[in-house]
Amino acid sequence: MSKKQWLPRLSSALSRAYCSSSASSSSSSTSFPLKHVTKSNFESALAELRTHVRAADFVAIDLEMTGVISAPWRESFEFDRFDVRYLKVKDSVEKFAVVQFGVCPFRWDSQRQSFIAHPHNFFVFPREELLSGGPSHEFLCQTSSLEFLSKYQFDFNTCIREGISYLSRGQEDEALRRLTLHDKRLSELSNNSEDGEGTPLPNFTDVLFINRMKDKLSKWRSGLLQTTKNDTSQCHDTSTDSKQQFQTVFFKMRPAVSLSGFTSHQLNLTRMVTKQHFNDLVYIRVCGENSWSEQLVVYTDAESDKALLLTEVKNEYHRDAEKKIKAAIGFRHVIDLLSSEKKFIVGHNCFLDIAHVYSKFLGPLPSTAEEFVSSLNKHFPCIVDTKILLNSSHLLQKRMKKASTSLSSAYLLLCRQITLGVDNGSNSGSCPSVKVEVEMDDTRSTDWNSGAKHEAGYDAFMTGCIFAQACQHLGIDFNQHSPSPLNLALNENLEKHINRLYLSWINSNIIDLVTGKQIDPVGSNSRPSKRFSKIVFENVVLIWRFPSKLKAREIKECICKVFGPTSVASVFRVDESAVLVHFSKPEFVSDFLLLKETLEGSNDVISAVHPLSVILDGGKTCAADYETYKDICRSPVSRALLADSADDVVGLGWRRKKTMDLVGEGHRGDEGRTSVDEEEEYESSAKQILHFQPKQERSSTKMAASVIRFYRLFAVLISIFFLFSTLSTTPVSSLQFQVGGSRGWAEPPADGDNYYDQWATNNRFHVGDWLNFVYRGNESDSVLLVNSTAYSNCIVSDPILQLNGGGGNATFQFDRPGLFYFISGKAGSCIAGQKLVVRVMAEKEKDEGAHHDHDYGPSPAPGVNNNSDLVWDWPPAVNSTVKMTIASYFITALAGVLVILYLLM
Repeated sequence: MSKKQWLPRLSSALSRAYCSSSASSSSSSTSFPLKHVTKSNFESALAELRTHVRAADFVAIDLEMTGVISAPWRESFEFDRFDVRYLKVKDSVEKFAVVQFGVCPFRWDSQRQSFIAHPHNFFVFPREELLSGGPSHEFLCQTSSLEFLSKYQFDFNTCIREGISYLSRGQEDEALRRLTLHDKRLSELSNNSEDGEGTPLPNFTDVLFINRMKDKLSKWRSGLLQTTKNDTSQCHDTSTDSKQQFQTVFFKMRPAVSLSGFTSHQLNLTRMVTKQHFNDLVYIRVCGENSWSEQLVVYTDAESDKALLLTEVKNEYHRDAEKKIKAAIGFRHVIDLLSSEKKFIVGHNCFLDIAHVYSKFLGPLPSTAEEFVSSLNKHFPCIVDTKILLNSSHLLQKRMKKASTSLSSAYLLLCRQITLGVDNGSNSGSCPSVKVEVEMDDTRSTDWNSGAKHEAGYDAFMTGCIFAQACQHLGIDFNQHSPSPLNLALNENLEKHINRLYLSWINSNIIDLVTGKQIDPVGSNSRPSKRFSKIVFENVVLIWRFPSKLKAREIKECICKVFGPTSVASVFRVDESAVLVHFSKPEFVSDFLLLKETLEGSNDVISAVHPLSVILDGGKTCAADYETYKDICRSPVSRALLADSADDVVGLGWRRKKTMDLVGEGHRGDEGRTSVDEEEEYESSAKQILHFQPKQERSSTKMAASVIRFYRLFAVLISIFFLFSTLSTTPVSSLQFQVGGSRGWAEPPADGDNYYDQWATNNRFHVGDWLNFVYRGNESDSVLLVNSTAYSNCIVSDPILQLNGGGGNATFQFDRPGLFYFISGKAGSCIAGQKLVVRVMAEKEKDEGAHHDHDYGPSPAPGVNNNSDLVWDWPPAVNSTVKMTIASYFITALAGVLVILYLLM
């Protein structure tokens, strides 16, 4: 059929679907014959399914879940190794629930030359059927998944109210184990004539209750033996509490007392009284329907009758409990059916589905992918993934014209005769299409409208149709294997595609379900990403808690400044809090981690000027090798950000442990060495980590040591510069400053609101220094000395001092240390920025300025709180007052010598 012929047919099919949905009545042929199964019709549907599965050539499955990923960083990434991808799938399976399970057996009918499909749509819900006293089932729901299901009209009410519950094989074994322990406990209690073990000594209230029950049981027992009295067959409680009753009934043809309205403690006391004081009375508990229980005290004729009664009760309880456990298995009967029949299972991108099947119905997922596939192969020996089949076969890729291999796209391209509702057996090009008929309740149909997409039963049907058409295109002759069932696992055209699944929901690693080994993907849709070069996971470092403003490109640039322009192959952003850095060589990993630890352990100028300081963020940033990333993915912790999960997983002592591992490698061979010795040496070892490395590790840290030496040399040169700058300063007693420099005292330009602040910041002022205010073009202006409030609000009405110099000038001498506030005498000029704040240094600051100038600074900018930490420019201006003493010269020189000695350490 040509493209021109196909498009009108598709349009016609869509029109028929729309018209049929709009009509008031529709024939049975217009709706897809999908059998919906809930707990109300599960038993009958299971019986039919057994017949269909046993006769099937293959069974297609599909699942709908409440979610896929528990956190954004749990998504499957290109930087995820084979084992990490499995751990992310394991986390998804353990946290989300299966709510719909599609099963569609396909049987080849050689007479009709078609496949007969039986699609079933099971609603599944993890309801607690066995009340074990523990918490009920818990699972996560991902909002995007629920919205997706709602978009396709998923019936949540049916799922929750009518969904079929289930027990995994592991849960069934645990329930049977608890039943065995219960039987053992009953036997021990029946054989023990003493009072209940572990029963606390009774208090005064308990003594009164025991005596009362002893008296009532004695009277009731005596009444049974006195056949001459007719009113003793029932003994009523004389207590004022009407809810407590003491009534005679018959249990297994024996007279008994039914106890109701008593607390559990009172019932334990009654059991103790019965065992201690009455040899012919037996206390038993009988479980009824809906876990309701009845407490009885039964009269027996002799010891043999007593033993017989206990045996009957125990056996009856055991049978009822086993019956409830078998009934609670629920949907797992379907999985057991597929497993026992060793059927050929077909899915589409189905590793997550298969993992859910194993976890929900067989047992907990193993910790590694190798263990998982080894166990899975015992239950399902033949599984084929249609997505891998389409991607790996060049013939099928050509047939699909290299289009998307999603389920809906593949179904539309390979099964378009079914989609269009035309003759399924008509030829299409060089290869005929396989005819598919659907049967439900003994009624077959070949003409239907498409079912509800993303309904598990219909998706399973589409998956099976894709597989049937793919087999046809691969040249598999279904008649050759007639009669059914077909042995597709031995077909040479299909054999190389069996038991190979994508390890995650993206096309990446392929896992062999027989060997458990990784297989490189093949096919045009499985090419590696061009964004990243081939990833060597031993060369990858995880970094988290870095400044959030940093981009991946900036992180790469910082690291390349230290280790070279080609040291980093790529940087992958996991989320806003973490990145994975792929180094070009494996030795860069240890060098980077070691350098990071060394810089964080240093409190000198190196840490401030080092390029990595941008990433390290004052020691807040964490880094680790790829194995730590694997440990984080293995953990059940799924915080929104990877950094939060990493902090929870690695713990507070993780960084300390990592450094101890580095410095302790050289000592682990020493005899008699203890962890206490290592703890005592930790502090000194961490500071000199480069010198404590064993010989075989020193080569890997050579670059890190060279980098540190370079920055130490840089620090020395800076220190020498500071030293000579200080020594060359000319000492004077006082200085005169012209305010504003050449501009003088005038309104600053429009873009220079901070003009005078900047001028003051570039100078230092001491007691005795003078300010000279030179009026430029406005000799009528004035200068006001004010307080901080008037300075901030430009209040000119009440100054501390008004300076009105002659000839357009005004001068002011500092007579004390502290802050001085000056504003223009014109409020408008002040508001425009013509104001100045000056900080005058104290006498002690002047005396110590020669060797402590870095602790102080020039005048502050306006609005700065003088009580806060101030940051000053360095070096000081050349017109500052610096008084040097012999002691300050000596201390400055000594500081230079210490820096040089530090370089040589």
